[in-house]
Amino acid sequence: MTLEKELSVVSLQPNITLHNLEKNIQEYKRLFQERLDQLDCIDVICFPEYWNGLRINSSSKKSFIDSKEFLKNTALKYSAWVIGGSFLVQENDHNFNRSLIFNPEGKIVGKYDKIRLFGYEKTQDIFPGNALFTWKIGNFRAGIRICNDLWNLNLIQELISEEIDILFVPALTVVPESIYTNYGQYIWHNLAFIRAKEGAMAIIVSDTNRAILSDPYWSTGASCIADPSQKFTNEEPQCQNMLNKIDSGSKGIIWKILNLEELRAQRNYREFVGLLTKEP
Repeated sequence: MTLEKELSVVSLQPNITLHNLEKNIQEYKRLFQERLDQLDCIDVICFPEYWNGLRINSSSKKSFIDSKEFLKNTALKYSAWVIGGSFLVQENDHNFNRSLIFNPEGKIVGKYDKIRLFGYEKTQDIFPGNALFTWKIGNFRAGIRICNDLWNLNLIQELISEEIDILFVPALTVVPESIYTNYGQYIWHNLAFIRAKEGAMAIIVSDTNRAILSDPYWSTGASCIADPSQKFTNEEPQCQNMLNKIDSGSKGIIWKILNLEELRAQRNYREFVGLLTKEP
């Protein structure tokens, strides 16, 4: 695509094994072979939060280099932008939950550190970020927030003020027991849906397959693509056009073509009727 009017985006929902980079990379390669290689056009691929499965006690300088190389090679293989989910990065004796953004030539064009840390991150040696990162993908204005950032109204308002067209959200949605995985998935799908409408921006959430990741946390498999420009009639399934998702929470991908003219028409409408303001 020319990226002037349309953008083909993919949200990943992989299986993740804790503390095993090699196994996780092989799992991504299988997922790509099974799903991505069947698509005609891919402009952007979004990975989930902690996509490589590593934590502080299993991260190293080598694992960082190997992880970065895999993301770079993915961008090159598919000639696509890669939103590198997030993974632990050590810098100036501090650890950050960081996303790296790669262009189709495999070059790092930006980074973003998670700002609103979640429970277990506060108990570890992880520092919050403090800077917004936005960039252009063709004519689309893009931004990124990581997981818990999406729950912060101020962080969303900052993106609205920047007139972002598309927001990428690497996530690791978790609940304390397996009986709540449907609940966790439901509230995240609704969060993405509401954020997309209130900000007139497409929201792309990439999450991990529903599974136990560490006692007592279960991931919920809440990957989705929320497109605020779409509508549905009374005769159509509710929200089917506006929210693409994997209902089962299992391994898979979500693919959608976003239309820039339709997204900006939605923003103009919401501004005109008083539902959207660029001011805090």
